[in-house]
Amino acid sequence: MSAKTAIQETVDLSTLPPLPKSWSWCIPADCCSAIVSGSTPKPDLMYSEVGDVPFIKVYNLTHRGVLDFSVKPTFIDLATHIGPMSRSRAIPNDVLINIVGPPLGKVAIVPDDHPQWNINQAVVLFRPLDGVSSKYLAYAFLTDSIMRRVTSLAKATAGQSNIGVSMCRRLLPLPIAPTNEQNRIVSKIEELFSDLDAGVAALKRAKANLKRYRAAILKAAVEGKLTGEWRAKHPAKESASTLLTRILKERRQKWEANQLAKFAASEKEPPRNWKEKYVEPVRESGLFGLPDSWTWATALEICEAVENGNTPPSQDMFDGDGEVPFIKVYNLTKFGTLDFSINPTFVSRQTHETLLGRSKILPNDVLMNIVGPPLGKVSVVPDTFPEWNTNQAVVIFRASSAVLPHYFAACLMCDIVLCWIIQTARATAGQYNISLGNSRRLPIPLPPVEEQAAIVEALEEKLSQIGAAEHSIEKSLVRATRLRQSILKQAFEGKLVHQDPKDELTKALLERLHVSSLSHRETCKATLKTVTRGRPTTKK
Repeated sequence: MSAKTAIQETVDLSTLPPLPKSWSWCIPADCCSAIVSGSTPKPDLMYSEVGDVPFIKVYNLTHRGVLDFSVKPTFIDLATHIGPMSRSRAIPNDVLINIVGPPLGKVAIVPDDHPQWNINQAVVLFRPLDGVSSKYLAYAFLTDSIMRRVTSLAKATAGQSNIGVSMCRRLLPLPIAPTNEQNRIVSKIEELFSDLDAGVAALKRAKANLKRYRAAILKAAVEGKLTGEWRAKHPAKESASTLLTRILKERRQKWEANQLAKFAASEKEPPRNWKEKYVEPVRESGLFGLPDSWTWATALEICEAVENGNTPPSQDMFDGDGEVPFIKVYNLTKFGTLDFSINPTFVSRQTHETLLGRSKILPNDVLMNIVGPPLGKVSVVPDTFPEWNTNQAVVIFRASSAVLPHYFAACLMCDIVLCWIIQTARATAGQYNISLGNSRRLPIPLPPVEEQAAIVEALEEKLSQIGAAEHSIEKSLVRATRLRQSILKQAFEGKLVHQDPKDELTKALLERLHVSSLSHRETCKATLKTVTRGRPTTKK
């Protein structure tokens, strides 16, 4: 098919579903006086501060039909607007959609905050003729049927989806109602959407409150307030200070045993001062007051190991299946669980044992990302696999046998403890990095073993309730999105408001619009000729 033939191609309206008797199918070219895409001026002609003419980009469009110019507002000067950008001028009540994605399907009506606007090449404007409501047209573009049509017409290039302006003119079928009914439909949609938006706003407030409640519960847990009553009824058999002393003693004994094993393997006698090479973990001051039976410790003091991973060459990693699962930051969550269903990656057993031997992961290890944003993702490793591995953006905490992994994870998820480690991060090229050394120095509030178990039990109950409530809210938000589409579907099938036999038939409306469109085009041509004749000529 030649380019000329493609431009002239028009959707066959006779094959479309039937509409109410007073309605008609049409294409945008039949009901709009202008359908054009924009362009982008040179960078030095665009300004982030307030300028003469606001310049609209894709991120200013929304999935709600409104323009959000608070997002990275950009301006151009008046000379650019009436000069090189004159073809892509937008005015209030123009309807905009993005023709470059993903995602496609963002729609906005140009507001009357400014008399003149401009758009870039990823946006196309539709200027409806008199008799077609801008809001009606915008809501039509937001329907699933139109968006599926746009997506099906789009061509993918270098990861981008693009739809041509000519397709927008002639290949998007629009169900047009009589003008009066358009206004009734818009009023009803706005009434229903207003109620729906109020419900969605309430759900989002509840979701935010649950997030704050989760943070408060974790804070109470690591401060000892969550188990205050439990502690009063269960005096500690061994204080945390004594527990820490025992952990440190066992830590040193294990180091000495490992050193002796190395000497034996190399058939060497231990040097006279070999025990003096043991490095005691650095102590850190506490972040807040603790119950009498608790104490502060650093992560390295109460962990058998604190290490980060490494990334093997790309040819040594496999997608979907393999011998040893390889964890990346996107597998970690902010809820203490690991989600290995996201882009699962594996390495071979040989890579795991050799190149990645230092970063082996076992079930019940606690993981935290040290490269972001976002920082603060924490997960306890499940027993789905006997061994795992990870990359350099993740730190592995292998807690001592006297420290419960889920309690340790709760400490890492607590805002106060998390803020301490995040404040040590260094920013480089938009990325935040936490050092392994600071991860080892991380202060952890340590309760007696029995109270750790009580804290984990209480947290599981409360966080489970919060999780169930959040899941219910998410389902309601999904239902709200579906309900929004259901309202639009009914509206553009003629089922949302009544049809008034006194309304002008759309067929007559479209005929009148056709005449108006021809008249408009003739006026534009005449104006163009006048302007052209008035330009000064240059002799060669």
